[in-house]
Amino acid sequence: MSKKEASEARQRLSPGEEEALQDWIMQLATWGWPVQVWQLHAMASAMLLGKGDTQELGIHWTQGFLEWHPTLKSRFITGLDKECALAQHPEIIQNWFDLFERIRKEKSIHPNDCYNMDEKGIMLGMIGKSHCIIPKEQKKQYMTQPGD
Repeated sequence: MSKKEASEARQRLSPGEEEALQDWIMQLATWGWPVQVWQLHAMASAMLLGKGDTQELGIHWTQGFLEWHPTLKSRFITGLDKECALAQHPEIIQNWFDLFERIRKEKSIHPNDCYNMDEKGIMLGMIGKSHCIIPKEQKKQYMTQPGD
């Protein structure tokens, strides 16, 4: 049996099912909700159950899936407040700096009297680092979360 035949014999999801999983991962990543490794494993298991295949997926299945789909990669990523993620547009950022500069001049505030502060502190119950599957070319490495 050739290496290709051995690989095909082990493949339990059809190429179409794997393509659907890949499309699902790409779409959720585009929306800022990357698929966590456990979610991919659970979705693949559910697809197998739907076909009557009750055998557990192996612990290295995800690694194999990533090898078969080189457009994807796994990364540990952190949460980012939804409002912060939406405000990353350059025009929005420039508008904020324009407003800040206008107010600074109106109030005659000297630049040496301006300080940078982070008022977030520690947010309990928010997303920590998560092991996710994202598109290989994706630059942003965060998961959006509610800011309330």
